[in-house]
Amino acid sequence: MVAKLRQTGALLALLLFAATAASAQGVTITGLVTSDAGTPLASASVILDGMSIGTITRDDGRYTLVVPAARANGQPASLVARLIGYKSVAFPLTLNAGAPITHDF
Repeated sequence: MVAKLRQTGALLALLLFAATAASAQGVTITGLVTSDAGTPLASASVILDGMSIGTITRDDGRYTLVVPAARANGQPASLVARLIGYKSVAFPLTLNAGAPITHDF
């Protein structure tokens, strides 16, 4: 009986930990910025407009943004890519905690 209670307690603790971890996840946004010709664009800025969250693309044009869970509560946002000499491009999205987003420009 004691062993069964320990197993049940361990299972409940594991489920509680998993639920807590899922609710603490933010949103990871990844993608690629390229020119109209398909050439990767290094050093382009990719930002979530109005949220003060952004990054710069790597040499291969790829980027990664991480939005904290507290700021990913289902609100709409605009992901914007900019680089001098190119037209800015925006993409509307919804930030839901734990739901990764991939978008190429």
